[in-house]
Amino acid sequence: MIGDFDSALRVVTVGAWLVFLAQAYAAAMRPELRLPLGLLVIANIAAMLAGGGLLLAGSAGEPVVLMLAAFVPFATWIAVLRMIGQGPERRTALVAALAVAATFAAARYSGDAGEPAFYALRVLNVLFAADMVRAAFAGRAVDHVPERRALRTTLVPLAALQAGAPCLAQLILGTSDLPGSISLAQGALTLALALLLALALFTPERALLD
Repeated sequence: MIGDFDSALRVVTVGAWLVFLAQAYAAAMRPELRLPLGLLVIANIAAMLAGGGLLLAGSAGEPVVLMLAAFVPFATWIAVLRMIGQGPERRTALVAALAVAATFAAARYSGDAGEPAFYALRVLNVLFAADMVRAAFAGRAVDHVPERRALRTTLVPLAALQAGAPCLAQLILGTSDLPGSISLAQGALTLALALLLALALFTPERALLD
């Protein structure tokens, strides 16, 4: 029962992200947000396809989908921080992206020897989530834009929870396969993030993107 509902929710969530992508790229947007938001959409769609029984194990597209899904916390981190005006430097972002790619490859293709990389990737992803929360609340005192201050207390905690909670669960359980209830929660959080980001494109929040 949970599995069927999880699959249906993930299909709906994929549709929501596609609508958000079309909506975002049709709106006026700061140039530095276009690539991070595009990566955010692609990574989250991949994450939805990677669970809920939507992806056939051993299929030709499985490695690509799983690799893109591994970038959800990174993509969320860089997109959200840029939305609130605290994006990392390009060098920092590049190093972080390479670290995600390297640990994912080592965990997936090194067999039993890849176990440390499995945990390293999840720890890295949890750190992305923690840094989002840190940046949001550390910069709130000096942020005088009301709309951006609102995003710091609404969008950022949700984004951090959506990006970090599944990875924390995988750390605790020691497996990349999430139980049905946690997988369902992941889908629900991902759908909520897509909807909240879509709302951020409308007045008055859309001023943040102009």
